[in-house]
Amino acid sequence: MTLLTVHLVQITNLTDDNHSDVADPYVKFDLEQDNIGYFRDKDYGERVSSKKKNDRNPVYNEDFTFEIPTLKNMELKVTVMDDDVSSSDDKLGGCLIKLEDLDLSAEPYEIRRKVDNNLFSPDSWIVLNLTYGKPKEDYDAKRLSYVGTAAYEKLRHKHAGHHHRHWNITQGRVVGELHQTPKEAWPGHPVHPDGHDDWFPEIMGDILSRTKVWADVLSLGPPDGRFMTSFKKALATIAESAG
Repeated sequence: MTLLTVHLVQITNLTDDNHSDVADPYVKFDLEQDNIGYFRDKDYGERVSSKKKNDRNPVYNEDFTFEIPTLKNMELKVTVMDDDVSSSDDKLGGCLIKLEDLDLSAEPYEIRRKVDNNLFSPDSWIVLNLTYGKPKEDYDAKRLSYVGTAAYEKLRHKHAGHHHRHWNITQGRVVGELHQTPKEAWPGHPVHPDGHDDWFPEIMGDILSRTKVWADVLSLGPPDGRFMTSFKKALATIAESAG
């Protein structure tokens, strides 16, 4: 038997047909092997997500697992339901995913499927990450710090489908001087007369302009002002040297 993992990421643009309130959505996953002949079908069980309250765009980030012998003829039925205390739960949408048609492996495979056609608003979509097989051990993550491990686990859980494409683990070291602001404001040292931050964008621009392969900038916000001016000059320098 091989492990199939369904990671439910989120659903967008849900609407309640009753229009009386916002839906309280949850998701049901039913896995079945659709063999020739009704009585030869095999049921591999149902999994149910948590329930969200008054949420049109619920985010789940929940995992559900199935033990299966093969992907052949396997169909994953996805049903989005509205939890209703006063009456039976209503169906908000759904889709059917034929697993055999997907190139599934131990690497997360992202799927975005429409679950409801809305006439007067954007359609509803569900986002899943599917893996088939035991997840491969990421040896690059073994040497991370506590902070790095926490960031890695968050990315692996919430954005596993983008691993090796939009995010990855790299190793490196500090080369050259280490700069901080205000200038020379390290404990025990007096603040430099020119210790304001205006010099820092120039330093960053100079470092970026010397890029040969790639550069990575981590910031709490998008660059503006002197930073944007310095970055533009650096990018112009890189473009000239690349030509």
